Amino acid sequence: MTTVFPMSFAQRRLCFLHGLDPTGFAHSSARCFQVTGPLDVTALRAAVDVLVARHEPLRTVFPLGASQHVTVLAAACGVVLGHQAGRERVLLGLAVANRELPEVERVLGFFVNTVALRIDLSGDPDFRELLGRVADATAAYAHQDLPFEQLVAELAPPRDPVRSPLVQVNFAHHPAGSMGVMALHGCAVREHLLDFATAKFELTLRVEESVDGASVVWAEFDERVFDTGFIDGLLSSYEEVLRTAALEVPVSRLLSARGATERVLTRIFADVLGVETVGPHDDFFRLGGHSLLLVDVAVRVRAELGRDIGLRDLYQTPTVVGAAARLERAGDTR
Repeated sequence: MTTVFPMSFAQRRLCFLHGLDPTGFAHSSARCFQVTGPLDVTALRAAVDVLVARHEPLRTVFPLGASQHVTVLAAACGVVLGHQAGRERVLLGLAVANRELPEVERVLGFFVNTVALRIDLSGDPDFRELLGRVADATAAYAHQDLPFEQLVAELAPPRDPVRSPLVQVNFAHHPAGSMGVMALHGCAVREHLLDFATAKFELTLRVEESVDGASVVWAEFDERVFDTGFIDGLLSSYEEVLRTAALEVPVSRLLSARGATERVLTRIFADVLGVETVGPHDDFFRLGGHSLLLVDVAVRVRAELGRDIGLRDLYQTPTVVGAAARLERAGDTR
């Protein structure tokens, strides 16, 4: 009988590297040494057994490709965030269990640590190259036992009392079967999603996979920073990238349709407000807009894009990206 267990991070990383380059040795740490004298086969076998017992990646046979999911999901997240923020480099915070040491495998306690994963979009790489860059960046996992607080102290970045240092976006991936389930004898236990009053990060994007192959993506966000329209657009863009991504397609082309809508809206916002330019996340009202000017925006949108957007939608999402997300939902909003 073969028992299937969820793969550890070390197993997933070896699996991904082998799938990316089956003939390479990036996943191997070769050591050569010479031993002279008679060979004690029994002692050699015992030494190898001890080595295998200590290093979990050598214990398990796993299907190729399983660990590529998190790399693809993280890369797609970086594409969307880079597009929305207009940046070529994005930092994602990844929560790690931090239980690589066998001494803590059965210890109760909270050992979770944050690792910063860099997504490099510079040079407009195709999706294949981006996956390679993300795979290389997973070397940060080798230092997952370094406390995040110590890393922040060493780098000493400018601090903001209302923002998390270094990373403001957290990405979480839960493969099928990896979500913890509480079981109590004689009791039925059901998990409830709670709407907490505060967010741990400015934005947390979480992907949960089920055994039937489906995935659920949800976001936790700070309402002081983002509005619901922006989050709706972000999730729609994320789905779009995952549906359309192909290995040979440059990342700049993965969201080209939304980019065209945003460019038109940027020009409309700027013209109505009488300013030179408007950022994708600039609040219309904070730039001097008011309700009468908002009517002008709605009229211009209908004339230039042939779509209707209601004043209520513009009030709720008074930004370029928010308005673009509302426009690109199925059907017109009124």
